[in-house]
Amino acid sequence: MSVFLAIDATVDELCRDRPELQRYGKVRLTTAGRLRTLGFALVPTLDRPHYDVVLPDLADGTLDRLELGFDRPIPNPARGGSD
Repeated sequence: MSVFLAIDATVDELCRDRPELQRYGKVRLTTAGRLRTLGFALVPTLDRPHYDVVLPDLADGTLDRLELGFDRPIPNPARGGSD
């Protein structure tokens, strides 16, 4: 699973400054600590601030735990809330 970390910017700035994020109507937020607490490692990939969440398997329990690691979807700030 691919994620972007707002390391040196706000979520709004990250969504606006990364063209690959601008296409999504909604985004979901979490923290690196929250994912790590749930047992998921983060591995830097591609260019900073892109990371992969390491899934140990695709079992229902793992995917349910991953789902719990994220807040509900919110409108993408880069799109002004449109889908």
